[in-house]
Amino acid sequence: MILKAKAEGLNEDAFNREWLLPFNTQWWQEQVRFGRYVRARFEQFLYYWIMMRTAKDIRVDDVFRGFQRYVDDEVDSIEGVAAEIKQSAEVFEWLESRDSANRSGRWYPYLSTRQRLDISVDTPVMLWLFAQKLPEATLERVMSAFESWYVRRILWGRLLTSDNRVLMGLLTRLARSAHDEATADIVIDFFKNQEADRMSWTDDEEFFRTLAGVKSYGRLSRARVLYLLSRLEAHLRTSRAEDVSWLSNIQIEHVMPRKWQKHWPLQGEVGEGFTSEEEYRDYVLNCLGNLTLVTGKLNSSVSNGPWKRKRKAFDRHSVLFLNKDVLEQGGDSWTMADIEERSERLAELALEIWPGPDKF
Repeated sequence: MILKAKAEGLNEDAFNREWLLPFNTQWWQEQVRFGRYVRARFEQFLYYWIMMRTAKDIRVDDVFRGFQRYVDDEVDSIEGVAAEIKQSAEVFEWLESRDSANRSGRWYPYLSTRQRLDISVDTPVMLWLFAQKLPEATLERVMSAFESWYVRRILWGRLLTSDNRVLMGLLTRLARSAHDEATADIVIDFFKNQEADRMSWTDDEEFFRTLAGVKSYGRLSRARVLYLLSRLEAHLRTSRAEDVSWLSNIQIEHVMPRKWQKHWPLQGEVGEGFTSEEEYRDYVLNCLGNLTLVTGKLNSSVSNGPWKRKRKAFDRHSVLFLNKDVLEQGGDSWTMADIEERSERLAELALEIWPGPDKF
């Protein structure tokens, strides 16, 4: 950039002070991990910025060569590019901060979601969107669509390995748009038209069936199960998405413990497709309906103890609405039928939190 500035007759020292020195800080030079690479945060940002500007995927180890090619082939004014980089850097810094869910007094659940689920592949698109000064109503629709598309795929169990290439296609379409209210329709239609299995926007039937009938614990990472339960907790509290950052000391708890053999006698319940009650129980106890949250890890004697002892523990943790739900569901016993019924009820709530493609 310095050489380009010199060739354009700009004052090198002034250019350096104005556009380059602001990146010579501890935060921008800190070594961070993205993917399997560890690079300075500024290099990470530049990697995303180049993809945002070109709508082309690049290799992490080709960032500076890619930037040089872009400057040589596409740039008429290096000062104009420097100004664009500075603007995008402000957006990136905001996205990376803990306050990214509270920009301009508006809270976008997806920005909190992408932090908690470590979603970064969408960063080029986020840089583009928040640089456009779009109307709030448009941004809300776009963020809602992004969250539904990502969360439904993640909780269903789809891999996100090809998202880079797909999102470059979205960037290409956005760059051709009028940068106004039509942006939301472009994003939504793009997601709806993804036909490859791992890219398709999971519909209500498939999403419900997965959450209600397929085990969550052990299939999803602990972080994803914790996120799912936290969002359900928030929804039970207010019937709308809200910040659940206050749930910082929470733990996942199985209502019927995984070590059930001593205090939870078999009841003669064998589900369809299972050869024994033990096999059925070991599977169902990892389903959504048997999972809840506690504010601090329970004593092992309580955690693995009988239902009556555990019910008292949940009553002490009843500040969490998920535990109130457990207490309302369970009477004198906690059965496989209770777990399956609660799984379906929580899956219905998930459909409300993350509306399907037909709701957009």
